[in-house]
Amino acid sequence: MQISALIPVYNGARYLREALDSVRRQTYAVSEILVVDDGSEDSTPEILAAEPGIRVIRTPHKGLASARNTLAREAKSEWIAYLDADDLWHPDKLYLQTEYLKAHPDCELVMSGAKTFMSEAAGELTERQKEMLATDYRFLLPSALMRKSLVERSGGFNEELPNGEDTDWLIRIAAAGTDISRTVPEPLYFYRIHSGNMMLDVDMSKGAYFKLIASAVRMQRRKTAAPPKVSVIIPAWNAGDYLAEAVRSAKNLRLPEGMPPVEVIVVDDGSTDRSAEIASSFEGVKVFREEHRGPAAARNTGIRSASGEYLLFLDADDVFQEDALEILYAPFAGDGKTAASFGLAEDFVSPELTKEQAERIVKRTAPYGGKIFGAMLVKKSVFEAPEPGFFDENLMSGEGIDWLLKLREQGFKLAETGGLTVRRRLHENNLGRKFAEEEKRNYAALLRRRLSGKSGESPE
Repeated sequence: MQISALIPVYNGARYLREALDSVRRQTYAVSEILVVDDGSEDSTPEILAAEPGIRVIRTPHKGLASARNTLAREAKSEWIAYLDADDLWHPDKLYLQTEYLKAHPDCELVMSGAKTFMSEAAGELTERQKEMLATDYRFLLPSALMRKSLVERSGGFNEELPNGEDTDWLIRIAAAGTDISRTVPEPLYFYRIHSGNMMLDVDMSKGAYFKLIASAVRMQRRKTAAPPKVSVIIPAWNAGDYLAEAVRSAKNLRLPEGMPPVEVIVVDDGSTDRSAEIASSFEGVKVFREEHRGPAAARNTGIRSASGEYLLFLDADDVFQEDALEILYAPFAGDGKTAASFGLAEDFVSPELTKEQAERIVKRTAPYGGKIFGAMLVKKSVFEAPEPGFFDENLMSGEGIDWLLKLREQGFKLAETGGLTVRRRLHENNLGRKFAEEEKRNYAALLRRRLSGKSGESPE
């Protein structure tokens, strides 16, 4: 199998030699290294002139899409693999992908896992760089090994797009019937984060990357299997002031194409206010009433009652972002190993508070990660496994971190989306405030238990 390594470069002198060396170190040797210099104005031309064994095409500066099209058109091999000039290949990338293709002769495109890394110590990271480092870029075009004819049949990359041409192309070939979910899961593509990334200028603050990929996956799933049903579980204890807003946010979730309506389950944990009545006023919402036993028991009741294959949890005083389900579901597409996906949360001060009350509340000013309810979509089957099993009902607080520590210890695959999925309400009666001291004791006990016998790290 002959493979052309295709490298587009524009003012890429700083990292170009490293990229070329990563191609030369492949355990499956390429047939040619072809570089398109897209009108560079730095020392890129001089570097290329001094590098042996490569073919260089120099063009006026037209952008990345044009460079990718030129590379595909001029490649001499049946199979092609792109590499951006600031990134790297694992030495076994092409070998493992060719082995996959031998085992799947019908496959025209196979991707690999990708890993982000920070190339330089340039002071404190920006929020955008932190987000990029935390994002699971599973569908990076340059991680792929593909037939050259796939680019030719699709009409190539859209040269009118200043960026995002790779995602646009994946969406189009998925719509045309190509399975873009074929993947060698190991991280074989190393995506460098630095001050000059084109993606720094692309707004991914609410999971735009995963939304675009999700649209491609939706097209492919129309040809394979319908998306699964999702059950939203909301435990409520004297949550009458905020529960209606939480339920509405669950019912208004935008669905991935083909997914059936979500099932909303409210478990009233022995409320003495109108929580159960409020939940019952919504058409189609399943309401269960129990004696007050705490959120862990309420969540477990919801899990056992859920008919969905996937579960999405929400605290009764919080609200989903409308596109939360699209963001959280995208990492599962084409990957049967992922057990749970996680997004970001942001705080908001409940609007009914007085100025004095609001000033007493400490609010985080930017979206934040951590494995928290409302930012987690998980397969129901994970709870049905012996470990981690259900939530520990002996814990009045801290049941979430306890369960997530078990999840990590069991080696389940977790995905980070980098998209904002839930807004967490801050008010005078947050359970975290009511049980602050107990929560600290629980967390300390949980960590001591793990550290004494196991090496599970805290997920928050």
